[in-house]
Amino acid sequence: MFQSIKAFALLFLFFSCAFPSMAQFNPKNIDVNPVKLEGQMNFFASDELRGRDVGTPEIDIAAKWLAATMQSFGVQSPKTGTSGYFQEVLLYKKSAPTAKVSAEKWEARASLAFSANRISGQQEAIFLGYGSEKDFENTAIKGKVVITLAGNGESGDLRSNMGAMQQKKALAEQKGAKALVELYSGDAKDWDKLDHHYSSDKLQLESTAVEEFPVVWQQLDAGVVDMNPGTIFEIEMEVTLPKMTLVKSKNVIGIVEGTDAKLKNEFVLYTAHYDHIGVGLPNAEGDSIYNGARDNGSGVLAVLNAAEQMTKTPTKRSAAFLFLTAEEKGILGSKWYVEHPVIPLENSVFVLNNDSGGLNDPSTITVIGLHRTSAERHFVKAAKTFNLTAKKDPTNFGLFDRSDNVSFAQKGIPAPMLSLGFTGFDEEITKYYHQQADNPENMDYEYLNQYVKAFIYSGQLIGNDKKRPYWTSGDKYENAGNKLYGF
Repeated sequence: MFQSIKAFALLFLFFSCAFPSMAQFNPKNIDVNPVKLEGQMNFFASDELRGRDVGTPEIDIAAKWLAATMQSFGVQSPKTGTSGYFQEVLLYKKSAPTAKVSAEKWEARASLAFSANRISGQQEAIFLGYGSEKDFENTAIKGKVVITLAGNGESGDLRSNMGAMQQKKALAEQKGAKALVELYSGDAKDWDKLDHHYSSDKLQLESTAVEEFPVVWQQLDAGVVDMNPGTIFEIEMEVTLPKMTLVKSKNVIGIVEGTDAKLKNEFVLYTAHYDHIGVGLPNAEGDSIYNGARDNGSGVLAVLNAAEQMTKTPTKRSAAFLFLTAEEKGILGSKWYVEHPVIPLENSVFVLNNDSGGLNDPSTITVIGLHRTSAERHFVKAAKTFNLTAKKDPTNFGLFDRSDNVSFAQKGIPAPMLSLGFTGFDEEITKYYHQQADNPENMDYEYLNQYVKAFIYSGQLIGNDKKRPYWTSGDKYENAGNKLYGF
């Protein structure tokens, strides 16, 4: 009898070791600790990776590190749709349009094109003062370049100036003008902000530059222009369309197969973007590198450590770990993925997106879309297990639709977003969000440890839930989900 018991015990031990899917998940055994997380962050958000900007050698190093680390855990690469762990993403770098306007009526310091079409040579122009609706009324502007003073003549702040410009653009385009040129003599710092944004290269998925109604600002030393509204005169104007250059980037993907014969055909996707905004002008401390520890090193480490845990205690559903490129450029990596899915979208039943701007409430984990899916109870339970409270989006900024999760949600896949705990965009957030100060050395690793563990436990609960997670009834993406899944 004792021989039989001994044989059974040995057999059980063999199968437990040979098939880790038989192991029972215990959240207390999650293999994450503050020292481990700090070590990972010290590489991922280091100066050597120079802010992981898309199109740079450094973001490719980050991608290779993520793939190699998953491989060392035993996470498998997809069988189709990738080259190993990498999905190639084709992006196009659009240079800024250029504009030059020469006129005897004023002397400009610099020009800035907000939008462009091809214009070359001598043009007939008409001056309309500040370009109010009344200025546009009963004025023959068809085929002419409309010249106005920037703003509305009342408020000189940047927001008002930009709002007035949009109104004038609509009026000029509606009445058949050839272009709009605004003469700006406001705050030089506002000009520098606009110039930095609109004169820098942009990334997009399309391979062509779209022709738009041309809008140009010219910076003047003074706001006095010696013309009466309605004055018609000649100018020289050159506007060129942006140039397009192909940029290849990568999404990084790993797979852990589920343990249930039926449920393993359903995938839970763990996602986080691994790009950031690169290198810019130095701050007061001379730091020019935007390392992105909070945004989105914290999310990347949460997904990476979830991948390691999944190899030890796989769930009934299969899991895919997806590190996305070009989120900072307009959530382009996730947009590319959902149009070129490695895992069929109809087999992707839930997305756990991880993206953070910062931390100012270490007692919570923020779940953007907490009440929007049936997985709410899992987030609440997982957070409570690690002495945190799961809370919904504390802002009214529509954050659910501003990160990679929305690309999946628009296709119908339930896709909340998890974030470090925050109560709003206060000074504690803004001093790090998209700032050079977002470095590994000022992270709270004790909190990050609890956060990552709560994230991992959430995924385990969702992956093992007998009932498939879904949208809350009436959610704006529910119809897309019904169509995708055939409900």
